[in-house]
Amino acid sequence: MNSTAQTVAILFVLVGSYLWLNIPGLSYYSAQLAGLLGLIYFGIRFAKRKHYLPLSIEQSNPEFALISAAIVLLIGNTGNIDSFFFPFAYLHIFFLTMSLRPFQAIVVSVAIVFFHYSLITTSSTQHISQLLSLFLMQFIFLFTKKQYEAHIKGELIVEKQQVELSDQQSNAILFVTTFLKPKLENLLRLSDYPEENKEVIARQILIVQDAVEQLLEVVNKQGTNE
Repeated sequence: MNSTAQTVAILFVLVGSYLWLNIPGLSYYSAQLAGLLGLIYFGIRFAKRKHYLPLSIEQSNPEFALISAAIVLLIGNTGNIDSFFFPFAYLHIFFLTMSLRPFQAIVVSVAIVFFHYSLITTSSTQHISQLLSLFLMQFIFLFTKKQYEAHIKGELIVEKQQVELSDQQSNAILFVTTFLKPKLENLLRLSDYPEENKEVIARQILIVQDAVEQLLEVVNKQGTNE
């Protein structure tokens, strides 16, 4: 599931949860449904052998819609903004910020705020303040995510450089052991009779010189590309 489909799924879940909570015959079972959805979510994550928390750098977590429904149903059924579980709304915002692209995370956050606002029977300044605090935390989480991704990107660059350096070292060792060392040993034997082997020694030195220059060109090109 891509990020767009995931966003649509969460928006659909918010609408469905709102309708569920406003139907007396169904809202009575909201806590049970929230618990069931939570169990399904953790069961799927366990079966997939993935981290239980919906944090996804690859921006693909189709099960997040399930846990979103569980959270909003639990909060909405136990008093909404006055609920003991309302702090879970901040965790909800945090997880969707980490799982979705920035614009889509903002869209879903706006939808969540409207979801909670629509369930308020008697609004007050404190209620409005709490809802606005969700937006404030959203931007803090977006900044945190940007810093986190920059850190991960930096680590990947360092790892790539280390791998390239290791490859260069391996190539250099291979060059020395399979080419340069045998050539030098051969030149050393030929030097016992320098006059007789003068031309052979000269040719061997040119071969070594060409090989070294080619190796240096490869190393310089890799350094330029970096």
